[in-house]
Amino acid sequence: MTYLRNNEVVRKFKKSLVKAFFELRDAQEKNIKHIAGGYKSQLSQKNKKIRELEAKLLLLESEADKVDYRLKAKALYPIILNRIEKIEAEFSKEFAGQ
Repeated sequence: MTYLRNNEVVRKFKKSLVKAFFELRDAQEKNIKHIAGGYKSQLSQKNKKIRELEAKLLLLESEADKVDYRLKAKALYPIILNRIEKIEAEFSKEFAGQ
């Protein structure tokens, strides 16, 4: 109703203003979609890198377990050898005394 009371210049201005608002909204939506697409791509790349690093971590943990086992075995070797020598000594004493 109030639109009809305006003169031709004001009506053209109002039409242009409304059109500009819609164009701005459309441009912003397009820009947001473009930015979101970029983020999705980056996120996908990061997720791929995370999966690769997790696979490497599993391999390294497996290797670390093997190394840990070897180190424990090396550490226990002298202890076991010492016990064997003690047992042999006791065994020799028992049979030597008979």
